[in-house]
Amino acid sequence: ALAGFLAERCTGLAAALLVLALGVSGLRLWPMLLLAASLAVVFYGLTHPASLALVQRRLAGHPGRWSRWLTRSLAALVHLRALLSPRQFLIGVALALGAWLLEASLVWSLWQVIGASPAGAGPGLLQAAVVRVSLGLGAVLSMLPAGIGVADGTALGVALLYGIKLPLAITTLVVLRVCTIGLPLAVGGLAWLVPPVNTAQDPTP
Repeated sequence: ALAGFLAERCTGLAAALLVLALGVSGLRLWPMLLLAASLAVVFYGLTHPASLALVQRRLAGHPGRWSRWLTRSLAALVHLRALLSPRQFLIGVALALGAWLLEASLVWSLWQVIGASPAGAGPGLLQAAVVRVSLGLGAVLSMLPAGIGVADGTALGVALLYGIKLPLAITTLVVLRVCTIGLPLAVGGLAWLVPPVNTAQDPTP
């Protein structure tokens, strides 16, 4: 279960960093290639069997609660390598890129409609992607539930740096929060209300 969660986080984070690099670099190719190569090297090093075996041997000589927790984490990394083969990793990153770009399109559409800007004026789709990714990364790095406060301030500040007026930036942030927090909570609430299905068979005739 932990390996599956980590696999989803890895592909999402890799896609977010690629979108961020694309938006900041302004479609220049070399920053994208450098970032992609760095991500590949880090992923290879963290999940390589030889490096994992070395760490496991070191932990075996230091028994304790932390070593047991780290041993379980290393086991998750072993499964993570099996889950994220090159083909699966590319598919996951492609799907995550599509999700990020769809949400960036929502942000850009809000800027165009609510901001009453003509097509092509003001910040474009790449800048909208940077704002959306900054909200997501701020939520992850803050270590707070949904990044409340930290992620919002980060996305708001980035939007203001791109010249978005404060009322429009706040409106954009509210819409994003409704989509990224309100809708999942609604789905989770419905799932909570649905009684579990008992798949066990009754042995009595």
